[in-house]
Amino acid sequence: MPLNLLNILQKNYKNKTNTIYCYRKVKWVKFYKKYFFWKFETYLVTLKKKDWLIFTWILRIGVCGTFIGHGYNAIQVKSAWIKLITSVGFTDSFARSAMPIIGFADMIVALLALAKPSRYLFYWAAFWCTITAVSRVIAGEGVQELLERFANIACPLVLGFLYSDNRKSIY
Repeated sequence: MPLNLLNILQKNYKNKTNTIYCYRKVKWVKFYKKYFFWKFETYLVTLKKKDWLIFTWILRIGVCGTFIGHGYNAIQVKSAWIKLITSVGFTDSFARSAMPIIGFADMIVALLALAKPSRYLFYWAAFWCTITAVSRVIAGEGVQELLERFANIACPLVLGFLYSDNRKSIY
C-alpha cells in the first residue's frame, strides 16, 4: 500500500470520518500451469452525512418492519408458530401463553429500532432472528427456511456493526 494511502486511512480513522474501505485481496490464479499475480486494489468510497442517515434509516425501517410483522403474528398466537416452540421441548400450553409476551417484546424492539437505536439492541435483534430461523430447521421445515430468513438476520447485524463504535449513533 502506498505511504500516502496509508496516511489517508489512518487520518480518516482518527477523525472518524465516514469512509468505507473495501479491499480486494491479492490473488494468485493458476492458468495453464503458470501462476499470475492479480494486483492489490483498494477502493475508497466516501459517504456524506446525508447518505449515512439514509442508509441507516432504510435498515432501521427494515428491522422495524420485520419485528412489527412477527410481533403482530405472535400476539395473535399464530398456530403454525406453536410447532416452532414445541419442537425445542416446550409444551403446547407454554407456547400459547408465551407467544403474546414474545410478540409484545418484538414490538418493543421494533419501536426502539426507530426511536433509540443502539448496538446492543441490534445485536439482540440479530440473535433473536437467528434463534427463530434455526427453530424452523429444528422443527423440520428445512434449511431453505433458514436461508430465506437470512435478511432478517443480516439487517440488524449490519446495524450492530455500524453502531458498534464508541459513538451513540452514526450522527
